Amino acid sequence: MSRTTHDAIREALRGVPGGAAGTRIEVTIDPNVKRAPFGVVTDRGLPAGLPPHTPNQPQYDARSTEFSDDEIIVTRLPPGEEDANSTMCMVSGRLARKVVKATSGHAPVPQPIPATFCIREAPGKGLGMFATRDILAGELIVAERPLLVTPAGIPARRTLPEHLTQAQVSQVLLADAEREYEVLLEKTAPALRDAFMALVDSHRFDGSGPISGRIRTNGFGADDMTDPEKPGYAMGANAYSLVCDNLSRMNHNCAPNAPRYFHVSTFSMQVRAIRAIKNGEEITTAYCETLVPFVARKAELARYDVKCTCSLCINPSQSDPLLAYCKKVRDRTPRASGNCDRGWYTDFSVPESTAVKSLLADLAAIVKVGQEFESSYVFTLFQLMKTYAARGDVTNARAYAKQYAVWHLAVHGKEVDDKQVESAFGMVAVAEVVLRMKGKMKGKMAGGKANAAK
Repeated sequence: MSRTTHDAIREALRGVPGGAAGTRIEVTIDPNVKRAPFGVVTDRGLPAGLPPHTPNQPQYDARSTEFSDDEIIVTRLPPGEEDANSTMCMVSGRLARKVVKATSGHAPVPQPIPATFCIREAPGKGLGMFATRDILAGELIVAERPLLVTPAGIPARRTLPEHLTQAQVSQVLLADAEREYEVLLEKTAPALRDAFMALVDSHRFDGSGPISGRIRTNGFGADDMTDPEKPGYAMGANAYSLVCDNLSRMNHNCAPNAPRYFHVSTFSMQVRAIRAIKNGEEITTAYCETLVPFVARKAELARYDVKCTCSLCINPSQSDPLLAYCKKVRDRTPRASGNCDRGWYTDFSVPESTAVKSLLADLAAIVKVGQEFESSYVFTLFQLMKTYAARGDVTNARAYAKQYAVWHLAVHGKEVDDKQVESAFGMVAVAEVVLRMKGKMKGKMAGGKANAAK
């Protein structure tokens, strides 16, 4: 009974046709943007006089030119593959074309050999994912295509009467979405449909139907499966929810050991170890923002019927100050630039200071609370690599370059060339120059002492 949610665990309802909301957004309550209800909703039917929604979903071949980029379409991705090996999707024409282009090489979904996990009972949690062998940091654990892809938010399908209350609007949107999802699921291959319906639904009493409830419970967001942001739309209104099978069995942990990312060219959600995982250890991911106090995490996870008992939640009086410290480290970490040629990760200049004490303290704090997936962790590794190079320490420069490369593999699925790691991305040359300069200085000092003794 894994309570998997999409990355943001923030769902929204936008009363604009084609609008959506989802990954890591701040949802405001106004006439156009509403947060989906949860808990127990007593009045779950349509308001009096409002007929049921009739879906109109023509299915397109994603390779065709019959639809526009901004049109929300129903299609099977990747196209041209057997039904049981492809996913029914409700996405924009633009995103469909992006996937068609990326998957044109028909790259297979990678599978780790030997297998890395099994699904079994997790004490107090229902089902969970557990390692069946030791797994190295950066190693692939699982890769699988989604069972279903839908907008992360729930757009309005019709013009609604102005007299409806906010609660009634939410119920209409949920009911209409359920009708749309019924049609989408009917087009899904039987084995995938059965796998979807076998997933847990933690929204059984809040007005969600059995399909939308499972999407809300099990959907993940993915940075590479989004549309361009539009002016006037809610932040995150460009996101999609991807529901997977085995990945939906991964339970939450505030110190997760396995982040996830979407690999577009194989059209698969992939999970790698962010740190070494022992045989028999549970493989976990994060459903919510983890660098916030225990009370905030508890409230957010309650939406998904999750009561976290991880090491951070057991003793918040000790973990909250450490998480607050790590949040400060993240807050001062430069944001990755949208221009891949100008981000901090392209700055290989020699640092002015060669002090490592504060950097090592930051790294130790991040590791202690299991936040290695955070950008602050990899930024600190990068700074340590450069700083040790500036000190002439080749060994440590290479060591942190290796950790930096492992992070990119675990979080983004991107392998770094061994030669780059061995050279610490060119910083070993800096270290060798420093060593030569130190050698010359020692030589001059020794020569000076010898002359003084004459």
